[in-house]
Amino acid sequence: MDNLQSINDVQMLIQQIRSERKGFITNFFLDHFKHSLWIDRNAFFYESFDDCFLLIKRNETYSYLYFISTDMRALNKALVKFFRNYIGTCVVDLVGNDSILPLKNKFVLWGFEEYELLYRMSRTGYPNVSLPIDEHIKKGVLGDVETIKILLDACFDPLSEQIPSEEELGHFVKNGTVLVYKQNGSISGFIIYELTGVTLYLRYWFVIPEFREKKIGAKLFNAFMHEGALSKRQMFWVISRNENAIKRYLHYGFSPEKLYDYVLIKK
Repeated sequence: MDNLQSINDVQMLIQQIRSERKGFITNFFLDHFKHSLWIDRNAFFYESFDDCFLLIKRNETYSYLYFISTDMRALNKALVKFFRNYIGTCVVDLVGNDSILPLKNKFVLWGFEEYELLYRMSRTGYPNVSLPIDEHIKKGVLGDVETIKILLDACFDPLSEQIPSEEELGHFVKNGTVLVYKQNGSISGFIIYELTGVTLYLRYWFVIPEFREKKIGAKLFNAFMHEGALSKRQMFWVISRNENAIKRYLHYGFSPEKLYDYVLIKK
């Protein structure tokens, strides 16, 4: 297992598989900022196999596994060899429509279990921004990062919801895509989002439990919609068993898509 030294190293692995012209399957989507952080921390590795590379992001108690391969046959051979020596918990994300099921079933045969299922919900058209933004809602600042990180770590699942690091949260803050609801200087809730072109993407939406009957979540969501007032599409991922959240999103005019994220785990 070798360290990845730069983003260029990652791009070269991708290009090498593409250049084989035998096919291309992957669950890895390059994010220059996030993956540069992994590299800087010496937490991102790869192993080379015939027509396949496996990328490994190490955490303290588990690792994320990514693959870049020409086809399922090459991936199968790579995984058999990899798990002969690998010890520990491994997590894989598989994202796609119904066509991803054969690959998901293959991973089950390789010893993975379904840990969580998420699907994407979206709505099209301009957001409803008829209500004003509540005066308690402000843009997040760097001083809010530590509190937000503590809340994310305490209330979100790191395996299925990919909690951002403090550096990533700082990046969101600097980009102006964090909204916080503050009372007496303390955070009661927050939203983290991305706005890319005409697409508004909700990443995290959270209200501290003791404040959840005060409509703070709705006020944050309204402010979020104001941030994307000119967007033509709004979307997010939701855990399939979170019925309360799904009902809330349906109320806001969102509909489920046939796009799934299978989170698989091998212990």
